[in-house]
Amino acid sequence: LVLVVDQSGGAELRAAVESLATAVPIEVVAQPRLGLAASRNLALERLGGEIFAVTDDDCVPDREWVAAVTRAFAADPGLAAVTGPVLPLPATADRTEPVSSRSRAEPGVFSGRVAPWHVGTGGNMALNPAKLGGLRFDERLGAGSPGLAGEDIALIDGLLAAGARIRYEPEAVVCHERQSRARRRAARYGYGHGVGAMIGLGLR
Repeated sequence: LVLVVDQSGGAELRAAVESLATAVPIEVVAQPRLGLAASRNLALERLGGEIFAVTDDDCVPDREWVAAVTRAFAADPGLAAVTGPVLPLPATADRTEPVSSRSRAEPGVFSGRVAPWHVGTGGNMALNPAKLGGLRFDERLGAGSPGLAGEDIALIDGLLAAGARIRYEPEAVVCHERQSRARRRAARYGYGHGVGAMIGLGLR
């Protein structure tokens, strides 16, 4: 099941999804504009105990992404999460700047006190709800919240601190849309603010 949480307040997205002919069922759930973390938490609760994979609206998963994530969890059922590479899509017009790239080619399993931004990003993340121990995305963080960003690394950090294991799987590839240089420069404040907010909340 592909679950799309729609905070637009309009009907255009639902109409577009309903016009698609796909082999995989797609469900659209409307939600007030509460931010990215709230949408991910809603989807997590709605899907119950199933493996929960997320990406961003400016990302394109590889055709083998779901298969690679599934293999990683099947090979090691004790994993709490699987992350993977985030590679830039080809440049188009003025969109030349890569965003949030993760290009490491070697697999690895992380646990304990590791800087979370070295482990993964919300653009390419799959979670095993049975291993989350009640952890969820912090709704004070992420796009659409006062924190602006950082909900993904906060969850990764919480899992690592709790002793959970996260695998970086090089075969689980997601590609990210590039940004113009001006937009990339403008976005840096939000990313930095989110990291600072995540660290501040953790220290508090």
